[in-house]
Amino acid sequence: MLDSWTEIKATRLSDRYVTVKGLVERKVKSDLAIWPLSYKQVGDDLAVVYAKTESDKKAVLQFLDLQGIKPTEIEWVSSM
Repeated sequence: MLDSWTEIKATRLSDRYVTVKGLVERKVKSDLAIWPLSYKQVGDDLAVVYAKTESDKKAVLQFLDLQGIKPTEIEWVSSM
């Protein structure tokens, strides 16, 4: 009877352990960022809307340039 109790106790104890195998953390400098960005203009005059859209595009590109992002690093996709 003692052997059975020892086996039951051992079985219960085996459920109370967790094994962790390897975890390493380190800082890595990213060389890629994907920032989906969109903006809209609405209006009745297509020429005015187009001009405002181009003005907004220039403002966005200027902001990115001031942040140190080169024009060659920017992929511009028009949704028109």
